[in-house]
Amino acid sequence: MKKIKCIVFILFMFLVGYKEVNAGSLSVSANANTLKVGQTVTISVYGNNIFGTFNIILSDSSILSGPSSGDVDNDTSTYTFTAKKAGTVTITIKPTNMADYDTETKYTSSKYVTLKVIEPASTGGGNSSGSNPSNGSSSGNSLFAP
Repeated sequence: MKKIKCIVFILFMFLVGYKEVNAGSLSVSANANTLKVGQTVTISVYGNNIFGTFNIILSDSSILSGPSSGDVDNDTSTYTFTAKKAGTVTITIKPTNMADYDTETKYTSSKYVTLKVIEPASTGGGNSSGSNPSNGSSSGNSLFAP
């Protein structure tokens, strides 16, 4: 009888003490991977089951400008950056004070996205007199023989 009570007690404690734990995660994405100088890009930081603050680190701040920090609370936060010059830049989201909602364990994994900034296409400019080197005439073999 003592064994049965012990087993029932252990089962009871296991069932009462059960708590579903969802591990927290962080992800980052951009609405464009390539943009032109002068354009803006929106970076989305999604915190799943986590909350807290983070630093936004640019690998080259001469290429892109924008905020240097942010926060997330089990949701998506968006941040806008402006392209200043051509090049490749990595945006790193580095947690500074972030934790998992269920376990309150400190979350420390950085996430990043890499973007390419290109020069805008030139408008062509130059002479627009309509001159064409071939001048509409064709020399050589004709497709339609007389």
